[in-house]
Amino acid sequence: MNHSFSSNWILLTLFHGILLLGLSSDLPLAAALPTSANETDLSALLDFKNMIVQDPNQVMSLWKDSIHFCNWVGVTCSSSNGRIMHLNLASRGLAGPIPRSIGNLTYLTGLNIANNSFHGEIPQEMGRLLRLEKVNMSYNNFGGSIPANLTHCSELREFDIMFNKLVGRIPDQLSTLSKLVVLNLGANNVTGNIPAWIGNFSSLLGLSLPLNNFQGSIPAELVNIPNLGFLQVYGNNLLQVLGLAYNRFGGELPSSIANLSSQLRILTLGQNRLHGSMPSGIEKLTELTNLWLQGANLSGSLPEVIGNLHKLEGLFLNYNRFSGLIPSSLGNLTKLTRLYVEENKLEGSIPPSLGTCTSLLDVNFSSNNLNGTIPKQFIGLSSLSIALVMSHNSFTGSLPDEVGNLKNLMELDLSNNRLSGQIPSRLGSCISLEHLQLEGYSETEGIHNQSTIEECLVSVMRIGLLCSATPPAKRMAMNNVVNKLHAIRDSYMKDRNKNVRQTQRLRKMVL
Repeated sequence: MNHSFSSNWILLTLFHGILLLGLSSDLPLAAALPTSANETDLSALLDFKNMIVQDPNQVMSLWKDSIHFCNWVGVTCSSSNGRIMHLNLASRGLAGPIPRSIGNLTYLTGLNIANNSFHGEIPQEMGRLLRLEKVNMSYNNFGGSIPANLTHCSELREFDIMFNKLVGRIPDQLSTLSKLVVLNLGANNVTGNIPAWIGNFSSLLGLSLPLNNFQGSIPAELVNIPNLGFLQVYGNNLLQVLGLAYNRFGGELPSSIANLSSQLRILTLGQNRLHGSMPSGIEKLTELTNLWLQGANLSGSLPEVIGNLHKLEGLFLNYNRFSGLIPSSLGNLTKLTRLYVEENKLEGSIPPSLGTCTSLLDVNFSSNNLNGTIPKQFIGLSSLSIALVMSHNSFTGSLPDEVGNLKNLMELDLSNNRLSGQIPSRLGSCISLEHLQLEGYSETEGIHNQSTIEECLVSVMRIGLLCSATPPAKRMAMNNVVNKLHAIRDSYMKDRNKNVRQTQRLRKMVL
């Protein structure tokens, strides 16, 4: 009995000593006490080593039996169970395929083999790495398709396989990777559509899909990603139109929307429930021809850089809450044909630089807080042919004579402003006008030709002087006086009747 007790005590003491040795050494406990799990990890590493066909830095020569594998270059083990947690062999110049046995590293949370020359297919067995959180296999020569079995790696946060030779579609099975924060698949040969289910990755901060062979359109669902800060889809065969209007998208427009595609022609985001300002970097979309943001509930000022969108033909910013000044840089948009900014909170005056937008057909500035005089450079744009609506603002001064250049304009609305002064007779030159609104203008009763009146007065004064000459012989005969006055009257009445007809026609248009 005592002997048995002594033996057990000795064994317990030995075990305790070994335990202390394991805890006090540089190696984890599992290294001091080999297990079948440790052997499995070691076997997987040896398979990895044996697959290497190029090792210019002799990294694999440091993976030797005399050193425990937890201390091998690039290997990090858990301090609690001795299992491999991280494998980091980035930028080592290594080449070769990845063994299927990598799937046996079941405690692996991080794999970084970026910037090497690994080739072959990515093993489906990686789907067994259920604890995997970060994978970086970028800048290698991997081929084949993206493993669908990665769907089992539900803890995956970062997946970077950019700059390889992968083909095929993005597997729908990957839709389960809802914890992804970074997804980089750029610079491969991935085909098919960009999956709409990516829009369900609410934790996603970065999405990079450029330089592939994606087709179709950019999914509208991407706008649902609340914190997406980086988005790249350029260099694909995507449609040149992104239509997100008339939905119920909420939240703030991510700045990454400016990175959508350098080939994007039309962007529509109107009639949504967004908030915030126009996304920064919008000037990067240099191929845009139409920007539709009407009714998107946006606010803030209009950026000057919007003038960098030199190919813009349609700019629709109406029915928002934009404030501040109209950017003078809009004068750079010489291809602009339609400009709608009504129903905002814009202030200040109309920039005279808009006079250089010689392609404008249709403009609406109504229902803002605009003021100042109407620039003659702008009101004289002969290209305007559909409508010029500037009502419900606080414009002052008189209507410039240059309004007579609008010979092709069908609608002119200047109502409910603070305009005053004489209405130019040249308004009668606007022969295409069908609708004219001048309510609130201080003078709308007649159109006078000042020069004609002055000529008549000068003629009458000249007759008066001739009639009052001192020598009676030099005075004009009365019959000649009467004839001259009748001629002056007829000339004046003829011009007056012409102006009355113009006024009547304009009144009909106002009504």
